[in-house]
Amino acid sequence: MGKKAETRKSFDDLAWRYDEWFSTEEGRYVDLYERRALLGFVKPSSADVLLDVGTGTGTYLLEAARHGAYVVGLDISREMLKVLAGKISREGVESRVELVLGDAEHLPFREGAFTKLVCNTVIEFTPKPDDAVSEFSRVLGKDGEVFIGVLTSTSVWAFRRWLKNLSGRNVYAGARFYTLGKLRSLLTRGKLVAIDCRWAVFAPPGCPSGLLPLFEGVERSLCHRRILGGFGAFLAVKAVRA
Repeated sequence: MGKKAETRKSFDDLAWRYDEWFSTEEGRYVDLYERRALLGFVKPSSADVLLDVGTGTGTYLLEAARHGAYVVGLDISREMLKVLAGKISREGVESRVELVLGDAEHLPFREGAFTKLVCNTVIEFTPKPDDAVSEFSRVLGKDGEVFIGVLTSTSVWAFRRWLKNLSGRNVYAGARFYTLGKLRSLLTRGKLVAIDCRWAVFAPPGCPSGLLPLFEGVERSLCHRRILGGFGAFLAVKAVRA
C-alpha cells in the first residue's frame, strides 16, 4: 500500500470519531487557538470563492460558508466527506458548499478558479508537497490568497508525535513537520510567497485543564515572535502568488 493509500485509510478509519477529541478541554484549547491563527488571516466573505483543501470534517469550510462565501471542500477521505455532509445539512448551507473527493496533488479545477485557498494540516501528510503547492498556485486567481496551517517540528507536541511513532503505526507515521523556513522554501518552489505568519498552541500536551487559561497571555504575546514562536505547535501562514 502506497503512502497516499495509507493516508486515505487512516483518515477513513478516524472520520467518525475525529471530532471527539475537540470536545475535551485540551482539544477545545487547541481548536480555539488554531482557528484564531488561521481564520484571523482568511476573513471569508460573500465575495469569495474559496477552496478548502483537506477539508476533513469541515471546521474552516463551515466557518467560511457562515460568512457567505461559496466554498468547495476537497478531501482524500470519503468517510470524512460523509461526516461533513451531515454537518452541512444541519447548518443549512448546502447552496454555498460543494464537496469533492480528491487529493491536494491533483486538484480537479481550472486555473484561477478561486479567490482564496485554505489548507490546514494537510501538506504534512502529502507524499509530494511540492506538487500540492504548485497546484495551489495554479488554481488561485490573480489577486488570490493562500492560507496554510501546519504542525511545527520544534514544539513539545512534535516530540510527543515522535514518541507515538516509536510505539507503533499511527496517523502521524511518515508525516513531515515544518519550521517557518522550510514552509517558506516550499511555497517559493510553488511560486508563492509568504507575507505574514502566526504561531499558536503553546501549552504542552497533557497540560492540566485548570492551567490552560493561563496560556491566554502566552498565546497573545508569542504568536508573532519569530524566535520564541517556534515553541508553538501550530504555524499559520498567509501567502500570495509570487
